Amino acid sequence: MSSRPSMAWVGDRIVPRAEATVPLDDFAVRYGAACFETMLARNGVVFRLEAHLARLAHGLLGMGAEPPASDVVRTAIQATLDANGLVNASLRLEVSAGSGHTPDLDAATGPLLTLTAGPVTLPPEPPRLRIVSVRLDERRPLHEAKTANFLTYLIARREARHAGADDAILLNHAGDVAEAATSKSSSCCAMSSSLRTAMPAPSPALRERPSSKSRVHSPSP
Repeated sequence: MSSRPSMAWVGDRIVPRAEATVPLDDFAVRYGAACFETMLARNGVVFRLEAHLARLAHGLLGMGAEPPASDVVRTAIQATLDANGLVNASLRLEVSAGSGHTPDLDAATGPLLTLTAGPVTLPPEPPRLRIVSVRLDERRPLHEAKTANFLTYLIARREARHAGADDAILLNHAGDVAEAATSKSSSCCAMSSSLRTAMPAPSPALRERPSSKSRVHSPSP
């Protein structure tokens, strides 16, 4: 096993991940005001990079922040892969809304780009999923973006883990499947052999159309 330390891109350079720092006044730290993308690289090429960058730009523009140029992101990706000796990797790109001393998006300056990379790991078995009681608001601002305010998903996954599952499936307030806490919901539903529901129960429409490869069970008393 290689003893090479993990490296990360912060701002405009590669640094040892263990030594990476982010300013305390960065809006990602103070308010969770940042957008991120989790991406897959195979043979040094990021799958659907342009689609990732388009969603990232949409979220940042909604916060009033300037998205990074495509060539800047590509440079960061290549440098991070090279520094970690990886061609197949899971990448996490995050760009903050900027930095400032007051909760004012229009006053924030200097959006910060960070990027980390790690080896691709697959679970040994299909994940066990559970529909949890936490609900997502389908009308929330920037609902199509992936934002750094991740507390809802952390609480949902904690509930699922405490119930013996690996990950959580979240419904919206209409009772429709919204997404998984940390996985692709469509992939998880196709892979899972046991999809368990938590109270409150999903809508009748959801109960009537379970995945052909998943079984929906009510929780044990």
